[in-house]
Amino acid sequence: MVKVSNKKIENVINKTDNAVFDLLKKTRNVQDKTEAVEVYLDKLRSITDNL
Repeated sequence: MVKVSNKKIENVINKTDNAVFDLLKKTRNVQDKTEAVEVYLDKLRSITDNL
């Protein structure tokens, strides 16, 4: 049986937590940019509809 110290387990958990938080942050950033693009496209559509 392989013995793993609590410190090693905590290190893996911390790295995993940090990776998940980073992924969530990047996902929110993508969502914000997507919403901004949608607003911009709506404005462009309204301009072109009036041409």
